[in-house]
Amino acid sequence: MPDEPSAKPTLGFVGLGTMGAPLATRLLHAGFRVQIYDFDNDTLRYFLMETGGEVAASPRLMAEACDVVLAMLPRPADVRAAAIGREGVVHGFGEGKLFVDLSASPPAQTREIAKELRRAGIATVDAPPLGGLAELRAGALTLLVGGDDEAILRAEPVLATFGSRLIRTGPVGSAHATKALCGQLAALCFLATAEALMVGRRAGLEPAALLEALNASPGANHASETTMARHVLSRSFGSGLPLDGLLGDLQQALDVARDAEMPAPLTAVAREIWATARLALGPGQDHTRLIRWLEQVAKAELPKEPS
Repeated sequence: MPDEPSAKPTLGFVGLGTMGAPLATRLLHAGFRVQIYDFDNDTLRYFLMETGGEVAASPRLMAEACDVVLAMLPRPADVRAAAIGREGVVHGFGEGKLFVDLSASPPAQTREIAKELRRAGIATVDAPPLGGLAELRAGALTLLVGGDDEAILRAEPVLATFGSRLIRTGPVGSAHATKALCGQLAALCFLATAEALMVGRRAGLEPAALLEALNASPGANHASETTMARHVLSRSFGSGLPLDGLLGDLQQALDVARDAEMPAPLTAVAREIWATARLALGPGQDHTRLIRWLEQVAKAELPKEPS
């Protein structure tokens, strides 16, 4: 008997990086027909050999065959190219299709892309995740979702494949602005907690006891309650949240503040500290390795605590 036609939309997925590859895999395992594209041919070939899917020669050609295209890309320029570049989805989609940006994109760019796509009758949703690989593997990924109600309604069955919680933030671009401010706060909290631990270390305090005291105080936060014990005092430095990502969030938070004509001095100082650490540590580092740079500055090291 011939197969019954599927009610699931045909999807395209652009970007097979640290988060993109597992997200695309989730969609395939959920039974969606997925066309795959990455700007790096080697990455694309490896994914297809390991996981499957259908290859697309470009975002434009992908869009010609798909109802929804999702992008999870590391650089804003890549998102722009995938959406409205010479080989972007805008030149392949027909009216009524949907573009979903999962990347940590600048809100102003998101609004610009949405405006260009809207002229062609294409809807846009921005849906950056909060968290990283650990939350994705645990099925606990939260997605911030911006866009009009009809577009979000169409996107929700796809996003629910890897997002256990969807938080609507407002019109298109608002999810990326919200993501930047969430990252801003995470970066500030981690930096403040790290500084407290290093000051305590230089003052002769025992780190585990100081951390316990911090968590009993009004200054308790996610970094003090979870990240420090699990990934810093254990010396594993493997939270899965990249330093580059938080640095990008800080810069975008400053851009949001500038556009809102709101001073953000703490964010500005924190951005310079994280940028200096990134320069010293190199690219591709877990954000918890900021401690390693602070240890070099302090000429003191936090002792490894027994797990």
